[in-house]
Formats: sequence, C-alpha cells, structure tokens
Amino acid sequence: MLEIKRHELILHFMLKAGWEVEPEIIKLRTNLTVERYYQQLVDFISKKVSPTKILDGLGQLLMNDQQRNWVRASLLHELIAQLQMRF
Repeated sequence: MLEIKRHELILHFMLKAGWEVEPEIIKLRTNLTVERYYQQLVDFISKKVSPTKILDGLGQLLMNDQQRNWVRASLLHELIAQLQMRF
C-alpha cells in the first residue's frame, strides 16, 4: 500500500505541473486509451484509497504537520479532479 501512496503523490505532482503522458505508452502497457486509463485510476482511487488511511506508512516521508494535514485533507480530491480534467 505504501507503493500506491507514493505513486499518488508523484502522479499528483506530475499532473499539477502539467506533464502529459505518452498515449502510445499507456496503450502498449495497458491496452487502454488514455481516457479509459484515467477513468480506471479514478475508480481505483475512489474505491481503494481512504483519506483516513492515506498517511499510513507515508507520514514519515513528509516534512511537517502542515504537509501531513494537506495530504490527509486534499490529496485524493485534488488528484481525482486532475485526472477527471483529462477525460
């Protein structure tokens, strides 16, 4: 689960910075369109990742309480919003 949480932070950073994925790579690795892949990510995050558990194993990687509070309160909502803007 820690691996998933790290990926969420990295993905949020990349999307917020405006980085785009290569559609060919998504298609090659998943056999999905980019839009469908993003939809599956949203579904997975919505069903499998809990805001109350998001810091389990991840909290020690963050520098201070302000960062931890932001992750707990906002990371999932912002990540899902960033993904939904792309499909």
